[in-house]
Amino acid sequence: MKPSFQSRPGGYTILEVLVASAMVGVVIGGAVALAGTMNLQVETAEVTAVAINYHDNASRLWQLGLTPSEVLAVLPHVTNNRMLESAIVPSGTAPGIQVSFTGEGTTTLANSMGTLEDVTCTVTIRNPVSTAHQTLSSEVYRPSIR
Repeated sequence: MKPSFQSRPGGYTILEVLVASAMVGVVIGGAVALAGTMNLQVETAEVTAVAINYHDNASRLWQLGLTPSEVLAVLPHVTNNRMLESAIVPSGTAPGIQVSFTGEGTTTLANSMGTLEDVTCTVTIRNPVSTAHQTLSSEVYRPSIR
């Protein structure tokens, strides 16, 4: 007795191939979008790390007793420095100045413990995507030594 259904020849129908192709396309599109997002995150993290490191170095040099102009003379400048150029927005009107010191003053400690010099150290971190840059400021203190 012969079976009532007929076997079809091996292979895939055009519909199966189209569905499989669409699924592969969705996966490849997701991978491309993820790679672009990851590249942007890496660039943002690198820019932020360079700017924070620069800010920290400027603050520490000032704490060691250098004047703001001496700090600027010691730190590297944007000129011919790709990393700093991509990470820090120059401050002020003078070209090549990446960090600013403002609000220099003296703070008297309680109980006649002496005085501290204080200054605000500011660096502007470049946003790799837009012009909405981020400003990083901190109050820095040192014993009165000058």
